[in-house]
Amino acid sequence: MHYINYSMAKAVADMYTREAEARAELERMLEEAGADRYGWLHWQGRRVLGSLGHRMVVWGKRLERYEVPRAIPMERYLSPGR
Repeated sequence: MHYINYSMAKAVADMYTREAEARAELERMLEEAGADRYGWLHWQGRRVLGSLGHRMVVWGKRLERYEVPRAIPMERYLSPGR
């Protein structure tokens, strides 16, 4: 059975509360200043990765059009009856 140390649990809860308040304050200040939290490079990276992901999906769908037979298990080649 686990026993919870009340003072430790309260300290952890207080720590999470302070962190959440600090994040909320930062968001509020950035919104007031009209500043974007992420910079130009971040958005360019997301755009490039999104484009790359889209192309990979398109290429995958094109490859699915080819009906390539499944690989034959090695056991068929190694069986003594063959």
